[in-house]
Amino acid sequence: MTEIAGRVAFVSGAAGGLGGGIAHALAEAGASLALTDLREGPLRIRQEEFERRGVRCMSAVLDVCDAAAMTVAAARFTRELGPITLCVNNAGVGYIGAPADEVPIADYDWVWAVNVRGMINGVRAFVPGMRQARIGGHVINVASHDGLFANPALHHAPYCISKGAVVLHSDAIRHELRPFGIGVSVVCPGLVQSELPRSSRLRPVEYGGPFERQDEQQLLGAMSGKAMDPLIAGRIIVAAVLQDQFWVLTHAGYRLELEARGREWQEALAWSEQTARRFGVTDPQSAR
Repeated sequence: MTEIAGRVAFVSGAAGGLGGGIAHALAEAGASLALTDLREGPLRIRQEEFERRGVRCMSAVLDVCDAAAMTVAAARFTRELGPITLCVNNAGVGYIGAPADEVPIADYDWVWAVNVRGMINGVRAFVPGMRQARIGGHVINVASHDGLFANPALHHAPYCISKGAVVLHSDAIRHELRPFGIGVSVVCPGLVQSELPRSSRLRPVEYGGPFERQDEQQLLGAMSGKAMDPLIAGRIIVAAVLQDQFWVLTHAGYRLELEARGREWQEALAWSEQTARRFGVTDPQSAR
């Protein structure tokens, strides 16, 4: 995609944080906006802000876990704004603080429902319309650097596995969608200013209900001092769309961790080849 102006973009989790930053960056590039979030008040404020700036914008309070509601919203947005050819699956929840074997299964289910099923629901709701429009498009799935490597100090297995799933789902669909002129980017950001530490306040009753983390204020304080401005992150993501960049690493400071992971893969391949030869495989590299 070489031009965003005149296109319509869907952004989930758009009331604030990274979703708000992406929406702002898309509006700067000339897109109309279809925004969703669970939080009605902040979402309404966001829509009014864009409308004051002359941006065509609609919004809907939406739980991304609800596939039927996502499909209905997609039809309404398309009817009112035109074909949606940018789909930003950003809505997500965070989870840290408990060893993997002590996390309640309901919390695993909640994090997976929002971070993975929500992303899948967005793809299923908007990609068919992109194909039908035949003017190309782009899917942006927001994962995390925690989907590439885990921080052992955080005890965040539910979050890591959900974001790892977003990475691989994005890798799968980029090959499927390329023949239709639809690009895919997977965003693996570091810390961005957001309400992620307050995710627990939005946990639905079926997964245990809302609660307030004891360390919420501490996490928010740490975030305010170190985290990236969401608009900066949003502009990086828009640049990735325009350059058809699949991997979007907003925080280049994770180079050492990524290089270490690359070395681990090389060491694992060397070990696998040596071990396969020990057991009689004459050409280990042909074994796929």
